Amino acid sequence: MPPMTFASTMSYIGVLALTAGLFLILAGFGVIKIEKITVTTGPLTWGFGIVLALVGIFFLLPDFQPLFTPEAQTDVNALVLQTDPSDDWISPFSRPSYMDITEIRIVKVDEDNIRFEMQVNESIPQSFKEIHFYGWFLDTDLNSSTGQQYNDIGSDYNVQITYFPDKGWVGQVFDIEKNSSMVEIKSVEVKDNLVSMTIPLIAIGSPEKFNWISIDQDNEPYYSDKVPNDGHIHTEIPPQ
Repeated sequence: MPPMTFASTMSYIGVLALTAGLFLILAGFGVIKIEKITVTTGPLTWGFGIVLALVGIFFLLPDFQPLFTPEAQTDVNALVLQTDPSDDWISPFSRPSYMDITEIRIVKVDEDNIRFEMQVNESIPQSFKEIHFYGWFLDTDLNSSTGQQYNDIGSDYNVQITYFPDKGWVGQVFDIEKNSSMVEIKSVEVKDNLVSMTIPLIAIGSPEKFNWISIDQDNEPYYSDKVPNDGHIHTEIPPQ
């Protein structure tokens, strides 16, 4: 549980108000009596105590909030966490918020598997009338002159989560050097504003490191959003 600290003047005022309010409530009901302090019992006293206690609680609310806020969980196996500004579109056409990439995470699940995650700016519909995809394009040989050209990399493997109107969401890994031969991946999740897929490392050639960019596209002829807009991101996979 996160610690609760009192670090502001308002917090100390809240503590004093709450303490005084509780004292007046108890004294108003005749529960406690303190010598040298005369307090008249009755509704006026305990009513004022309730008001004072509520004021104290109001001032203390910011300090109580961490007690009810779950601590962020850190994935120790995360290889990269890349954020992307909202509304930095590359498409001149359709701009739905569920295609606006805000965060990319790549996680080493275990010695044999890796997970690709993408977060967008709005919950993703569960169905479309046209093909949509969210993808990660990987340059595993670190040679920009091989594979498909994106930004300044040559993608050797395209990892995609694609929606087909007749099949639903499908995970795909395309091996570009083998004439874009495709392996279908079943461990795909599309929930709220997050898409993710876990694949065997061997499906992308078991690289120790790779350069990559991330792209998504709806039914328009242009990519919707891209991370990064220029250049690439380099990621290394440490030994287990």
